[in-house]
Amino acid sequence: MKDVDTFPLAHFELAFRSSDCDGLWFGLSFPQAARPKDRGPLCSGPVPSDLPEQLRAMADHVEALQARLALSSSDCSGATEVRG
Repeated sequence: MKDVDTFPLAHFELAFRSSDCDGLWFGLSFPQAARPKDRGPLCSGPVPSDLPEQLRAMADHVEALQARLALSSSDCSGATEVRG
């Protein structure tokens, strides 16, 4: 029997599926996509053993950025796009 747990992640969805035979896998989907075929999963794979540490580091980073921005007194307008 497979167990699936899903978690919202901004406008994405992170799903974890576990089974005795296959172990633990993740899938990242975009459920808000206009076309069903674009909803995902966008990527998937086995969950690495250090994933909890990676997610905690990401959460700590986001919280630090939010705190820094909250202290900022600059008045900005317009949208910001993240580009890698």
